[in-house]
Amino acid sequence: MRVLSTLLVSVVAWTVGVVGELPEKCVEIGPCETCAPEQTHKQYCQDTGKRVQMQCEYGEGEERGTREHFAACTELSGTMGNFVWFQACMMAVGGAAFYLIKQRKLAAMTPYGYDYRRVSGGGTAT
Repeated sequence: MRVLSTLLVSVVAWTVGVVGELPEKCVEIGPCETCAPEQTHKQYCQDTGKRVQMQCEYGEGEERGTREHFAACTELSGTMGNFVWFQACMMAVGGAAFYLIKQRKLAAMTPYGYDYRRVSGGGTAT
């Protein structure tokens, strides 16, 4: 019984990577993309809803190998960058509109106050 439990612990430790393995070196080989609806149950899609393809190297010498897998995207800057860019553009458009309206109102001013006829395009004075 003790041999069986030792063997079980050894197998679990080997699969987890605790015994005698070097850590993997992984690099992204694909862009961050949205997970398909049928992949939302996968572990890498549950965190952010996006995935990236990874290539990992493991081992050394003759036992060296590579494997490819998917991982959750950690960068959300693409969507945040688009949001910030949109907000900056809207601030520029709003600022330009405010400036032009202010200039038009100042052009319609007389020494005695605001003249609505100059803004509205004419009419009779009362």
